[in-house]
Amino acid sequence: MSEETSSLSSAIAAVKSRGLLGYRKNFLVDKPYQLKAAVTLVALVLVLLGFVNYALYSASLASAAQLLTESPELAEMIRGQERRQAILIIAGSLVFLGGVFAVSILETHKTAGAAYNIEMKMGDVELGHYAARVRLRKGDNLRGLEDSFNRMGAALEQRTRQDAESLQRLASELDRAKDLVASRQVSAEIHRIAERQFARLD
Repeated sequence: MSEETSSLSSAIAAVKSRGLLGYRKNFLVDKPYQLKAAVTLVALVLVLLGFVNYALYSASLASAAQLLTESPELAEMIRGQERRQAILIIAGSLVFLGGVFAVSILETHKTAGAAYNIEMKMGDVELGHYAARVRLRKGDNLRGLEDSFNRMGAALEQRTRQDAESLQRLASELDRAKDLVASRQVSAEIHRIAERQFARLD
């Protein structure tokens, strides 16, 4: 029972760390970028909605005016209908703009979150942790950068491991060296490895 409880606790902790259904819990990873993109898109859609709503409302007013001409006794009912229509247009536009804003945040999150992930792994590589790998979520953007980064990390890790193994081998040979010639050969090999590392910095 204790093992089952421990497994369940681990699973819950994993879900909490990833967020609901594997998504990041913080959708505003890069707040300035995401908000700027969302506000820009909302402003553009607002302008387009303004033209559409104006055209629809103008057509409605023209139809109401014609109906008033034909049936003046329906004036109060027509004015009430115009007010309701105006309220519906405004409410619908606000809901639509809210949806555009939310979708924009979600879409930019796919780029901002991926960029943040890659930036963190670059910091690991900078500290010498060449085994660091980027693992983006399904649906994230920057997939090409994920593959490129992981290939670079794998290459750095392989070269570092090869150089470390060479240095270990040379150190062992130096410990076993009995004469000056053998020591010089080992020293020359160590210098070659060092030169190869410096050449990679150019």
